[in-house]
Amino acid sequence: MSLLWAATVFLGSGLLFVIQPMIARMLLPRAGGAPSTWTTCVLFFQAVLLAGYVYAHWVGRRPARTQIAIHGVLLLLPLAVLPFSIVSGASGTGALAPTFWLLRALALAIGLPFFVLSAGTPLLQRWLAGSRLSGSGNPYVLYAASNAASLLALAAYPVLIEPALGLARQALFWAVGYAVYVALALMCAVRAWRRSASIKDDGDPAVDEVTDEPPPARRLHWIALAAAPSSLMLGVTSLLTADAAGLPFLWILPLALYLLTFVLAFARRVGPPRLWERLPIAAVVFLLLWLIKATEPLAVILAAHLAAFFVAAMVCHTELARLRPPPRHLTAYYAYVGLGGVVGGAFNTLIAPVIFHDWVEIPLAFTLVCLLKPPRDESDARFRWSDLALATGLGLLTVALVKAGDVLGATGQTRAALTVGIPVLVMFLLSRRRYRFGLAVGAVLWAGSLDTSLRGKAELTARSFFGVHRVTRADATEAGVPATFRKLYHGSTIHGVQRVDAATGTPLLPREPLGYYSRDSPIGRLFRSYPADARPKRVGIVGLGAGSLLAYAEPGERWTLFEIDPLVQRIAEDDRLFSYLPEARKRGVAADVVLGDARLTLAGDDGAFDVLVLDAFTSAAVPVHLLTREALALYDRKLAPSGVVACHVSNRHLDLASLVRGTAEDLGLASTVDAGPPSSGAPAFVMPSRWVFLARSPDALRARGLPSIVTFTLRKRGRTWTDDRSDLWSVFQW
Repeated sequence: MSLLWAATVFLGSGLLFVIQPMIARMLLPRAGGAPSTWTTCVLFFQAVLLAGYVYAHWVGRRPARTQIAIHGVLLLLPLAVLPFSIVSGASGTGALAPTFWLLRALALAIGLPFFVLSAGTPLLQRWLAGSRLSGSGNPYVLYAASNAASLLALAAYPVLIEPALGLARQALFWAVGYAVYVALALMCAVRAWRRSASIKDDGDPAVDEVTDEPPPARRLHWIALAAAPSSLMLGVTSLLTADAAGLPFLWILPLALYLLTFVLAFARRVGPPRLWERLPIAAVVFLLLWLIKATEPLAVILAAHLAAFFVAAMVCHTELARLRPPPRHLTAYYAYVGLGGVVGGAFNTLIAPVIFHDWVEIPLAFTLVCLLKPPRDESDARFRWSDLALATGLGLLTVALVKAGDVLGATGQTRAALTVGIPVLVMFLLSRRRYRFGLAVGAVLWAGSLDTSLRGKAELTARSFFGVHRVTRADATEAGVPATFRKLYHGSTIHGVQRVDAATGTPLLPREPLGYYSRDSPIGRLFRSYPADARPKRVGIVGLGAGSLLAYAEPGERWTLFEIDPLVQRIAEDDRLFSYLPEARKRGVAADVVLGDARLTLAGDDGAFDVLVLDAFTSAAVPVHLLTREALALYDRKLAPSGVVACHVSNRHLDLASLVRGTAEDLGLASTVDAGPPSSGAPAFVMPSRWVFLARSPDALRARGLPSIVTFTLRKRGRTWTDDRSDLWSVFQW
């Protein structure tokens, strides 16, 4: 095969995939750091990829000179809009408003160049197949080369490109790479035209009509085999980034494995034909992780989820490669594969957030994968009603075990073994028949999801663009007395706790904050340090949660709460769930909730806030743009002369304290770190927390009784972030 063809496909695919984390990284701050930013971007990429495949199929049926003329002009058009940039604008309101805003922003920024690159690989393969050049007999090998280039590009972005270049320079270098690709693609077109009598033209009347079109059932099979791993890939990505961080590295891992399965499946020798025999083992791993909601240790959970996903995707893509048509149907085949990817992506991004309250699309996609498992023989390919009956029986058994666990009062590992272990074992024993196995997996996932007691009794599960929120109740003992508490979860992170009446569920003690905000916590000590005659008159809080900090608010004070997620506001204002915010308003506190991104909504006169609390970093999806040098400079301008910024940096996976202090040092601000209370001997649901306090002078911090100011020593290079350049990888803690 000509080196020119391989180099062109390699460069085009590399550009096509390196732009994906790049543009998502540009958009992430404008979407509040939400993990759904990436899944929405992937939907856009899949949709434009499909459009490129359809265009390649259409233009590939024109006469040779027409193909080259049309595509040659199209290759040149994106040069007029490069380097790309993000067009600002409001996202509007509604459940899907951020999604549609992101799709519009992506279309305006990279729509045209992404479309041209998407069409490149299938069109070049078609030209190669119709020529007399070396390798024209098996153009599918270029598809494997394309995916290999995509893998390298994705791996290079978080390791080499993101740490070394700011976003503006990344866009500039990408534009240069595209110009090189245009030159190579035009050379390929000219060479193919010269070396062939004519590039094959299935739409030319002089050519006999092809009569071996794939049947509709085969086309639907292609779509399903492409849709299932696409949906599962996006679901696993959402799950991992919701419980880890908005790292491009974690975005890329599932996508890289997804592409690797394509590389292996479409290589000269189709991937392992019996890999589906490992699918039951992958199903066991996936079901155990899903049903017990495991989140720690992170490295093990990541590896297990990704291994199960890899096997599932490999099963589908190997079967997809086995069912590929002759080269004359190549572009149509890619269009159907692209359509399957869009179906899976659209289901996760547009449909699931509206009709489901939890990540239901993840078990649904895995169930579909199991149903698509290649049959062992002809008898295994037939559906039998006994398969449905056995799966239904397993689902009922799982429900019965959940009820038995409630009656016996089983908790912890005992309950997990009863309600999860036994059903999963039975499911594994039913794995030899395809439909029986797939239906059994779906039955266990559905019935097992009814058991929410492993994290407390669920009272509310709701979903927004920014993730899944759960309100649960749990019993504990406080000072030897049984007590009941209500908790607000985002993913696996607690965002508020309040004691409630065990019988009625009515929230109690609205002046006693729990969780990270207890009176012995660093933030509690800060508010208690103000004497009654010198209370802060103006307080700002970025990140509402359950509204716990309003327990410190006194009548006559003005508290402004900046929250990006309307769902969180509805939960905090519902006095049947939490009473911190409603009770504060009743006692005369001017508590206003301002919806939107804090970088945009933190408006008003400079010098307005006596205390500004930043409480948006404890969950996994850290809004990076709230921690940059420009962001901290904004907070400094909003402070009163002796005001204090309190930054909550408790985080399971990121070392944010040194980052914040390093940036404060660059800005000439005084800073100190405080932590507490001790985890041992603390009351129920009082959790230790870590805070960084900033002020314009050390005296302002000492006046609040905060720990002694310690000069910040030499920090790790690159720890100061800017709007143009940040590196979550450098602060990630495995």
